[in-house]
Amino acid sequence: MQPDDLKALYRTELQEACSFEAQFTNALPRLAEKAEHLNLRNHLSEEIATMQKRGEHLCGLLEVHDAKDENHTDGSMQAILREARDWAEAIASPAVRDAALIASLQRVLHYGMAVHGSLAGWARQLDLEDRQILENAVEEERRVDARLTQIAQELVNRKAA
Repeated sequence: MQPDDLKALYRTELQEACSFEAQFTNALPRLAEKAEHLNLRNHLSEEIATMQKRGEHLCGLLEVHDAKDENHTDGSMQAILREARDWAEAIASPAVRDAALIASLQRVLHYGMAVHGSLAGWARQLDLEDRQILENAVEEERRVDARLTQIAQELVNRKAA
């Protein structure tokens, strides 16, 4: 079914967001295991519970709007995570692998900011209470992105060079 108004588009994109949250939550523990630098591994491990909670909140919005998540698989997230797994497996140098993991994770976060930001804007336009949950997701993604940038700049990239 193709969305024919903003509300339908909102529900469809919310289903996609729920799909990518589930995919990322499932992939993050395996990616964290591949991290060599202790600070990076610890940070990723700490984020797993936060990611699960955020996914539950976002997917809970589907129920509010009588939408189901079973028919949607976010292909963009599949591709981003496939590349992250490929890099994690293929790169022999631990420091270079950590740099690649950070880049991959930041791709995921930036994609999430774009999707959640669009959804928040649409929720605002549609006068939905969902807006705050979505804006919180964007802020959380910004926080994690900033921390990954800090880890990359202060610890990982120097070692990878």
